[in-house]
Amino acid sequence: MKYDCYYNKYHRGMKIAKTINAIEEKSNMVSLNARESARRNLEKKAEEIGANAIIDFKIRQIPLTGVAHASGAAVIVEEI
Repeated sequence: MKYDCYYNKYHRGMKIAKTINAIEEKSNMVSLNARESARRNLEKKAEEIGANAIIDFKIRQIPLTGVAHASGAAVIVEEI
């Protein structure tokens, strides 16, 4: 991704040019770090649909299974 995946709405010099879609991914079952795995999977999905940033990023982990779910809104940001 060209821009940091965790786009901050207060970041100066950037604007959201287009909102693509809400996306959600989960971690790999064999991952030692479920939260990191879910974040990477979310970033891959965003890149596949043409986004260069994710806003409203959330991650939650289910304690009993250890599986993590990441979600956010895939957007295209550009410099002003």
